[in-house]
Amino acid sequence: MDIYPLMLYRAGSAFCWDGKNTDSMVVEGPEQHEAALADGWQEAVAYLAPDDEPLLALTAKEIEAALPGLSLEDLEALKAEEAAGKSRKGVLADIEAAIDARLKA
Repeated sequence: MDIYPLMLYRAGSAFCWDGKNTDSMVVEGPEQHEAALADGWQEAVAYLAPDDEPLLALTAKEIEAALPGLSLEDLEALKAEEAAGKSRKGVLADIEAAIDARLKA
């Protein structure tokens, strides 16, 4: 898979989602890419990565969808946070059901 052409942004510049960032350049190959990185340009990957948001900050529907993929330890921690009142989304019963299902498996 070829990643070129690749857009780079000046380190420290504000990232603009509409693509009108004036501190940007396009590199056409690995040599140009390496030289640009050494000169202070950076890939947009850091800007595009989602912020790590706690699970309880999501909607109840999103939390319910994430429960099957969590480990037992993560479910127990989530249950403790929900029981401590860190969320008022009413997902405590869903978390407990996911824990019970995990214990029965």
